[in-house]
Amino acid sequence: MYKATVYCLRTSLIAITVALLLAAPTGSVTGADEQVVPFTTVAAGTASGIRSLTLVAIRNPSEWTRVWHTHAVGLRGKEAAEPTIDFTQEMVIAVFAGEVDLDTRVAIIRIVRDEQRLKVVYRIANPQPGPTPFDLTAATPFHIVRLARSPYPVTFAPAVEKDIY
Repeated sequence: MYKATVYCLRTSLIAITVALLLAAPTGSVTGADEQVVPFTTVAAGTASGIRSLTLVAIRNPSEWTRVWHTHAVGLRGKEAAEPTIDFTQEMVIAVFAGEVDLDTRVAIIRIVRDEQRLKVVYRIANPQPGPTPFDLTAATPFHIVRLARSPYPVTFAPAVEKDIY
């Protein structure tokens, strides 16, 4: 009888501890002095003419045209047409992963602003962990977004697990 009571108490204590840990607030991913900046995807995919890791903030039409035309090499039709951006009101941020494994994807997860900068949190990852089939073809994934124009300098930070979940 005594062993059964101790076992029940210990099991209950463990269950209560786990419940309290799960219910405990984990805090915000953004800091108290950071504000999330909304953005809209302009283009995303797995084929780009930009063959090396490139992280870029674009604030003028000539730079946009240069980046877009380098990116769009080999694209056809609607995919190749340069999206119109009003650089008096907007800016563009892009992450190009360069040549990577075929299953690799890119995502701009979040953009936050503090009193000194815009921080772009991005992820370059293979969604299928483990060995990939042997393939001579490499992907060149990218994610391009537009957001309200900002005078702040832009920094890029790879996502950590807390940014993703």
